Amino acid sequence: MRYDAIVIGGGVSGCATAYYLSSAGHSVALIEKDSVAAHASGFAFGSLHTRFQPPPGSPPVEWFRSESIDLHHELAEILPEQSGVDYHFVEKAGLVLAFDDGEAAQLKPSGVAGFLRDEWPEDRLDVRWLAYGELSHIEARVSTEVVGALYLGGTREISPSGFTNALWAAAERDGAEMINDEVLEINIANGAVSGVNTSNGTISTGTIVLAAGAWGRTLLSQGASTSHIDLPVFPLKGEILRYNLGDEPMLPVSLWWGSDYASSKPDGLLHVGTTHTDAGFDERPSDSGRDAIRNSAERALPFLAEEPIFQQTACLRPATSDGLPIIGELPEARGLIVATGGGPIGIELGPAIGKLAADIATGQSENGSRYSEFSPQRFS
Repeated sequence: MRYDAIVIGGGVSGCATAYYLSSAGHSVALIEKDSVAAHASGFAFGSLHTRFQPPPGSPPVEWFRSESIDLHHELAEILPEQSGVDYHFVEKAGLVLAFDDGEAAQLKPSGVAGFLRDEWPEDRLDVRWLAYGELSHIEARVSTEVVGALYLGGTREISPSGFTNALWAAAERDGAEMINDEVLEINIANGAVSGVNTSNGTISTGTIVLAAGAWGRTLLSQGASTSHIDLPVFPLKGEILRYNLGDEPMLPVSLWWGSDYASSKPDGLLHVGTTHTDAGFDERPSDSGRDAIRNSAERALPFLAEEPIFQQTACLRPATSDGLPIIGELPEARGLIVATGGGPIGIELGPAIGKLAADIATGQSENGSRYSEFSPQRFS
């Protein structure tokens, strides 16, 4: 069997790529050795910034992020019906907590109007500074160490696993095929991809999108015809604690402080995270991760000191040395396109990563050139 394109990896970037390729009428095989959203895309937090307009001079990744959030909103209108999956795209305000006057000075809104878009008045960002007395009326369990918070209205949350599965279900409806198998090697002949070798045989194609997350580098290094290609992506471990609050009320808003967060989710649990650890490919939850998250969480929400941890999860997010995603054709192999490196905001960037990878795969070079900063050639 020969396909127009093979996508390697069943995370959000791979499923988004398969979605956009199949919806455009291309024959697509998605190869995943485990299951859809089995790794980072199934254990992420799932918070989405409100729609925003980056100010002039903003780095390309901010424009890319803005476009991806737009795509999330577009998909929310059609994807549940296309896929039959409700992935809980909901509006939920957030509070960014400040623990001292220095943090408060950095958070207090200034010039926010320049980031907003008039064409979506219902999504205009409601930004207000709240002193502790005001924010305690929203969530009284916040620590008295907090001096105030930035209130953000118009933000959204989704179920990352649900969203990723919805993308795949819609792609499958449009004819994409799932192959549950392990890719052993990507085949290159005369400088171009010709297919992949799996544990069950060879599959032919002229286009491969490598969306294997943190494992993409390993896959290339183990192949006879790709071992000379170095893809500088590495696993960044993130852990989340989940609390079953029992008789305690759910949080009415999401809370953020530093690089940590807490939010009540549709599964009925309070999700609290996270860590950013270089731990190789160890996906096991760690005692150090648990303690770091719990200590931080109890500082923001002291009542959690009396609550038992219901569950601890860990995942490996694909990260890069410069913090930018890697999206583009590898110079060493025509037709081999990389789509990875979303890091801690991979779910938020997933639709844009998938769409850009699909555009490059189908020869829409104009779209690819707009984000040349993400090309793997920057590491050459």
